[in-house]
Amino acid sequence: MTHYDTTVMTSTPAESQTVKVLDYSRALVEADVNQQTINKIAAKRATQHEQHSTELRAIRVEYFDLEEQLRHRKEDAVSAVESKREGEAKAASDEITKLEEPIRLVKRVLLFKKVQKEGNNPVGHPTIHAYNDRELSVIGSLSDTSTLVLDVVLAENDKPKNKYSLVIVGNSAFRSILEPPHYYGAPFNTFGERCDIESGIRDFPTKEELQAWFAKNKMKILADYIKSHTETEAEYLIVAANCNTPEWEKAYWKDRKDYYENHYSHGTEQPEYAVVCSELNKLEN
Repeated sequence: MTHYDTTVMTSTPAESQTVKVLDYSRALVEADVNQQTINKIAAKRATQHEQHSTELRAIRVEYFDLEEQLRHRKEDAVSAVESKREGEAKAASDEITKLEEPIRLVKRVLLFKKVQKEGNNPVGHPTIHAYNDRELSVIGSLSDTSTLVLDVVLAENDKPKNKYSLVIVGNSAFRSILEPPHYYGAPFNTFGERCDIESGIRDFPTKEELQAWFAKNKMKILADYIKSHTETEAEYLIVAANCNTPEWEKAYWKDRKDYYENHYSHGTEQPEYAVVCSELNKLEN
């Protein structure tokens, strides 16, 4: 019930009930006054809203500038620390690289001495076997020295068109020092025999085309590898001439001892380990 409602009772008690009657006159008087009040409140609210909006814009501008200043300060601080970190890391890496130079040289010399100790010179020619009686023949050579053998092989494959493959097979005394070119899938088998180098060069429709191409391009085949191998052999000869001292012998056997003890599963149980220990004892006693 609003304050514009009144109630009346019916004439008989039995029929007594409340009847709502609106106070129309009072509403008419107050409506105009209230509307004016509402308009004033709305106007004040609009003014306040605009004032607050202005204040908020000012705050956002002020703090945007502060935030930008803080962001730039943060970025400058982070950049300064990162630059310092990168500079220190590079200086450390450069120092380590410089300190590692003799270490790398010693490791390389020990690899050459291992080649020398193993006595793999001269290296032999790989033995190859044809699949299913396919044609297979050695038609030339790129190298035939005590340290590098490179045989040129004509091998029949199972392709319908380019039926003949030109493949280079060989062995290198420096396979542990200079990575030899090798791929799997040659159209012949070595049955597990030593074949350090196995490089497919190109396939041809006929044997004649293969042989003609080989004759024309022989000097280009594996040219980079052959050049590196020649340089490696020259280095090997220098090492052999300058590093056959007792100190280098001791360094070699200590390195082999470490290999069997720390880098070879059950290495100390291998017969070679006893030989290593014996040679090292001779040098130390």
